[in-house]
Amino acid sequence: MKKAMSFLKNAGLVICLLCVTIELSATKLTDALKNGTVTLKANAHEGKNINLILMNLQAATQEIEIEPGTILTSGDAGVQQAMLVQRKVVELPPNGTLATSAYGMCINAKRSGFFGQDLNWHAEAEDKLKEVATFVAAHQLFDETGQKAVWVVSDNHDLSGIHHEDADVMLNTRQYLSALTGKPVPWYVKHYASAEFESCSGPVFSDEVASIEGNMEFYLRTNGALTFGIYNERGDLVQLFFSGRGTNPGEYSCDFTLEATNLKKGKYYARVWNDGNLVKQREIEI
Repeated sequence: MKKAMSFLKNAGLVICLLCVTIELSATKLTDALKNGTVTLKANAHEGKNINLILMNLQAATQEIEIEPGTILTSGDAGVQQAMLVQRKVVELPPNGTLATSAYGMCINAKRSGFFGQDLNWHAEAEDKLKEVATFVAAHQLFDETGQKAVWVVSDNHDLSGIHHEDADVMLNTRQYLSALTGKPVPWYVKHYASAEFESCSGPVFSDEVASIEGNMEFYLRTNGALTFGIYNERGDLVQLFFSGRGTNPGEYSCDFTLEATNLKKGKYYARVWNDGNLVKQREIEI
């Protein structure tokens, strides 16, 4: 009897383990689509939230995992492709349909928006594009920060456009992208002119820089008259923040905003002078 009870206990343990394995196992959406057990229709009519309609072609319930990195397309070469950046598991009833939604980001910055478009499954993102989609999903960056993070990889944008109201989130995102792509972490933030993420008639991204924000930190060893401005490569002053300001020795930190709408692309320099002597210089690229 003891041996029989022991066997039943072990068998019960095996059954429980099997149940846990089955419960946690879900078929990836991409695999289900490739295998023909599920069909997908999608449309983007609610901003970055993409509507998904999944149809189960099996006579049994299916658990489907929607993964970050799933790419959808309208089939129009002039329209952006959409990449899902949200992870969720849904349960499809036997031979039934389920409507759900997931956040998506544009991956072709120079094309018009996918909003208002019917979309179909295209492919699964690979390598760095898959990694950045996973990062956006994990940190729930379903906003402009997440979109610009995706464009760093998909469209080779630099990191200066990455901005977030939470400084720690911005720094973490920039450092992650720097490690992923090898691009340097800039010390300033670029704000671009009218980046219309929902544009249906033209590119959703404008590479025209409207302004640049930064913080200049420096140390003064002596008293003097302080001047702070931005200069072009020829040494011409393009914007003066202050001049002749009396100061004492010590550490200083100056926030600034450079109006860049009418500035040509190229290198510029933030310079601090004390009594005509250069104290600190930092490079900005537009």
